[in-house]
Amino acid sequence: MHITVSLAERSYPIYVQTGLLDKLGAIIAADHPASSYAIITDSTVGKLYGSRVQAPLADAGCPVTYHEFEAGEASKNPATVATLCSELARAGHDRTSVVIALGGGVAGDIAGFVASIYLRGISCVQIPTTLLAQVDSSVGGKTGVDLPEGKNLVGTFSQPSAVFIDPDVLHTLPDDQFIAGLAEVIKYGVIRDPEFLVYLDAHREPILARRPDALIHVIKTCCLIKAAVVAEDEKEGDIPAHPQFSATPSATRWRRPLISPSCTATRWPSAWWRRRGWRYGTRCSQRSGRSTCRHLLHATACPPRSRRSLTAVALHRILAPIRNGWAPRCFSSCPPMKDRYS
Repeated sequence: MHITVSLAERSYPIYVQTGLLDKLGAIIAADHPASSYAIITDSTVGKLYGSRVQAPLADAGCPVTYHEFEAGEASKNPATVATLCSELARAGHDRTSVVIALGGGVAGDIAGFVASIYLRGISCVQIPTTLLAQVDSSVGGKTGVDLPEGKNLVGTFSQPSAVFIDPDVLHTLPDDQFIAGLAEVIKYGVIRDPEFLVYLDAHREPILARRPDALIHVIKTCCLIKAAVVAEDEKEGDIPAHPQFSATPSATRWRRPLISPSCTATRWPSAWWRRRGWRYGTRCSQRSGRSTCRHLLHATACPPRSRRSLTAVALHRILAPIRNGWAPRCFSSCPPMKDRYS
């Protein structure tokens, strides 16, 4: 069973399965044949999983090269992309080659961008290794790098050929990055699926313990929502609110080691919601919705400021009338993006 991102002839599958990483070599060789493969990853993920992806491909007789860059957001720049493109050219990769993006959001963005511009575009498969990448950045085709002026200012929309998600890799993920991913998971429930918030609250202990069954349910639910968003509007230009909540912040807002739960507070100020949304729902329901979200945020160790902001958003998402099966009515009066950072 797999999830399909429906984009006509550019549709692609998302596979979510434990133990998938050790089978990927044979699966990719069979389902995504190529003249050669280029694994692009960072220095941290490469040490953990690089050989587990490369060796099976080599054993299957597939020409495969390995390309690694220094881990961290600082590497997400045009210079890294230029270096990787030069390495692909020197290795002899052609238009029938396939890039394998192995890693978190930074690796996925860089490798996807390289694939989208090398020889005017070659195929790419995503193997995300962080929770944030598994539920968000690996799906949807957003690729790009940062500039001194801001985050993701240079990039493309280039859909992958497939996404392979193995929840087992999350056991090596540092706690702070796992929590950052859970903040993104919570936002899916806030924006689109209130019942998912209830599930998260009821199963927070197995989720925090990283039990495979709980993680699979969480990842599949988020991927289903993201796939629906992408199928509805591939570039997410016409949807009033989507799982990322807002456009890319300015350079003064995004200088962080990772996309942490604290980003939420700058993206959706709770004061804005108090001014516009409290008229929806009863006082009793407000207390109930606020309590559910706060319990979950406390369990995921989100900073206090983020708890207040996310709770305000969750409250109005849960209580507000649904407009066109998608966004709360109060989204129709949202201010321009630039006003949300003022």
